[in-house]
Amino acid sequence: MRTRRDWALPTSEERPTSILTQVISNQTAGFVTFVSELEQLRAEHHPEAIRIRLDGKIGHGCLGDAVFGAIDGCVTTFAVVASAMGAELNNSVVLILGFANLVADGFSMAVSNYLGTKSERERVEQARQAEQRHILHVPEGEREEIRQIFARKGFTDDVIEKIVEVISTNSQLWVDTMLSEELGLQVSGRHPLRAATATFAAFVVIGFVPPLTF
Repeated sequence: MRTRRDWALPTSEERPTSILTQVISNQTAGFVTFVSELEQLRAEHHPEAIRIRLDGKIGHGCLGDAVFGAIDGCVTTFAVVASAMGAELNNSVVLILGFANLVADGFSMAVSNYLGTKSERERVEQARQAEQRHILHVPEGEREEIRQIFARKGFTDDVIEKIVEVISTNSQLWVDTMLSEELGLQVSGRHPLRAATATFAAFVVIGFVPPLTF
């Protein structure tokens, strides 16, 4: 059975010790977390880990496409359903309008994203062909562009000449360098069909919520 002393608050002597113990415990936990994260970072930046990561295929995720579709699906479908309810239409009519908006607007969003992404890839391809012509007809001019690009990054003349020599001996690397460094284009862009699918799927899934509330 607990006595009154068991339920008593810590004395003035006990409080600092308790607080100090808590502070030390928190600092120890934070230090352990820091060490664990540091070890993980070191493992990720080991030469072999870096080689494997760089050898892997660099892809572009569809998160932005999904977010874009989800927000539009939720907002537009809610607006259609809420407007129909405000007009005091029958519930079945409200659902029909909501689902019709899901299919029509979702398809429109997907097609728009597909065409937009495809246009970006075509633009990169056109720029690639133009750079290939430039390298073929005015190679020294293209080398000078490399020199000025890397001079702006702070490289010295000796290093720049080595960079120019390495890049200009590989036509694929040469073109890719000009696309990314001179024109600011992404060498590997998003896949149009994947982007469109992510937009449509997110639109339908999130846009399906408002009709279910009525």
